[in-house]
Amino acid sequence: MNVLFSVHPKFATAIQEERKDIELRKTNIKGWNPGDIAFFYATSPIKRVVCAATQGDHYTSPSWWLVTLPEYLKRICVSEEQAIHYLHKVYEAHLYELKTPVGFCEPVKIENPPQSFRYLTKDESVLLIYKLYGVPHE
Repeated sequence: MNVLFSVHPKFATAIQEERKDIELRKTNIKGWNPGDIAFFYATSPIKRVVCAATQGDHYTSPSWWLVTLPEYLKRICVSEEQAIHYLHKVYEAHLYELKTPVGFCEPVKIENPPQSFRYLTKDESVLLIYKLYGVPHE
């Protein structure tokens, strides 16, 4: 199942530039499996779907342990302080490896972007894949 994440523009850019290859989340995204696609909606001021990546491995880690590992924080593109703030009161952190990021030639405006993430229907996924690769569609 494909998903749509809302991320700050700096993280969307880091994904496209392959500097960010792990997506950190507070909750497990059930049904999103290795090989499925994540689309990334860059929040204000961009307000568009700007890139996509395929999910690699999924790791679960105690949040207190994660913040002690600078190599993971670098791959997530956050500082130790930012990770502590984000994971405050969360026992488990979920790390999703991102593979083969691709940027949209023309970022896509969507109705009702997610607050954090949402699952995409098959039709939504197909439409975004067509737009990602510039394939004409009806």
